[in-house]
Amino acid sequence: MQRVPAFEKKRGMIIAGLVGAVLIAVVAGCNAMTAASSQTSATPIPVHHPPFDAKGTLVVKSATSIQRGLHNVYDKSNDNCQPIGGYKDLALDSTVTITGNGGAVVAEGRIRGGKQSTTPESCTLSWEVDGVPSDQTTYTLTFGHRDPVEVTQNQLLGGYEASIGSGS
Repeated sequence: MQRVPAFEKKRGMIIAGLVGAVLIAVVAGCNAMTAASSQTSATPIPVHHPPFDAKGTLVVKSATSIQRGLHNVYDKSNDNCQPIGGYKDLALDSTVTITGNGGAVVAEGRIRGGKQSTTPESCTLSWEVDGVPSDQTTYTLTFGHRDPVEVTQNQLLGGYEASIGSGS
């Protein structure tokens, strides 16, 4: 039997130790990457839903509850009006409220002004609500102290048009 010098024995043990250390490092690195990727996939990435501005019109139909401004008989583009009496909660600067999920108020705006409609007993009010969160699944729109109306986000984005009263 041939004897292996001590140096050769040590060299073999060093190589075996290095190979073992490299193998342990590779396995540990793979485990760390697997753990990191599983944490990343388990944590949802937040989605940003930027707020939007809602606006539209509300036509008040009442022969006795509309106050009209002075107007030029030939140019009706400057005719203004506002509800009075039983509709005064819908006058200029009245509150327009939007609630979202669970009935919580998510945004408020105002009635901005009224223009005389094509018929003398109607007044078309414009309204605006800025900063409506777009992450809600339901929206309810309330003018003044009137009954709330359920609307969709698309209706709010498209300029929601509503009416109230009978016009007679």
